[in-house]
Amino acid sequence: KAIRRQRQMCIRDRQDMSRIDQLTGVYNKAGFKTVVEPLLKESASGSFIFTDLDNFKTVNDTLGHQTGDKVLQEMAAKLQQFFRSDDIIGRFGGDEFYIYAPGLSPEATVKRAEDLCRILHTAYDGVTVSASIGICYFPEHGRDFDKLVHLADVAAYVCLLYTSDAADE
Repeated sequence: KAIRRQRQMCIRDRQDMSRIDQLTGVYNKAGFKTVVEPLLKESASGSFIFTDLDNFKTVNDTLGHQTGDKVLQEMAAKLQQFFRSDDIIGRFGGDEFYIYAPGLSPEATVKRAEDLCRILHTAYDGVTVSASIGICYFPEHGRDFDKLVHLADVAAYVCLLYTSDAADE
């Protein structure tokens, strides 16, 4: 019985590790989806926040991938310190992070996003890294995980276009 229990624990640990992004320690895309989808059935409301790091390619190209990895680790640590313990953070690859914040109101989410932009704005050896952020709300914008992730991504892109146009004027 003890060996069977130990084997089951090892399998569970491996499954848990397969859901974690090894570089940053937050959930990977599959892990994030596995954790968040059931919450969408249980939660009355929540916010999806998409964060894409600006100038990350420049960091990798000019300062090297080791520095790029360090930036991703620091950004993940900042996200973990900034968000509540029951908020779910995932890295979907590259420099894209998603956060699901159950029960966070739209007003509180906008305030958090504004604060997050300031916190993530960091210079590395002359290269400034900042964040483009997109937000959507559950259930207002839908109940489907993939749709909510897509809408948060689109919202960041629209905001980026809007701020680029405003800067050009």
